[in-house]
Amino acid sequence: MEEENKDFCIEENSINIKDDSLHTLATMTAASFMKEVFPKFWNDAKDQVKDLSRKDLAEEMFHAGAINILYGYMKLMDTIAKKEEK
Repeated sequence: MEEENKDFCIEENSINIKDDSLHTLATMTAASFMKEVFPKFWNDAKDQVKDLSRKDLAEEMFHAGAINILYGYMKLMDTIAKKEEK
């Protein structure tokens, strides 16, 4: 249980953030992303997805989200690895 409450360190700012704060930060970032990016995405994609069933649409959106999350995570890990090499 004690392991779950460890502080996380954001390297660039040396700020310790608890799990609750990380969740809050993730929620705020996602909300901002939805507000700023989704309208453009929807405008570009609505004609392509209008004939999909609800299930197929949900699968497409889940897939797109998973790709973006994994890409961001891998890019972050690559950045961290490059910093550690220096």
